[in-house]
Amino acid sequence: MMGVIKRMDQISDILKIYQRTRSIKTTFKAAGSSRNTVRTYVRLTKARDADVGVVLKLPPDELRIIFYPKTAEELPGWQLYFKGRISH
Repeated sequence: MMGVIKRMDQISDILKIYQRTRSIKTTFKAAGSSRNTVRTYVRLTKARDADVGVVLKLPPDELRIIFYPKTAEELPGWQLYFKGRISH
């Protein structure tokens, strides 16, 4: 995955479309992503569990570890950085 890093909501959308259609071609067209991107996320999902629905129920932190294992350790620092800068 050398392109733009997808947000977890974008990955979830891709997986939800794939879960409905069971087609990579339909999924990449509907999601507006490349075929290789969809294949990569489906492959990583199935490596965790054959049922896409099980993976979709995981919390965002666990999804991040599945899809971006190298950056998952760095994110808490970013969360702390932005926590003080964003008012809700």
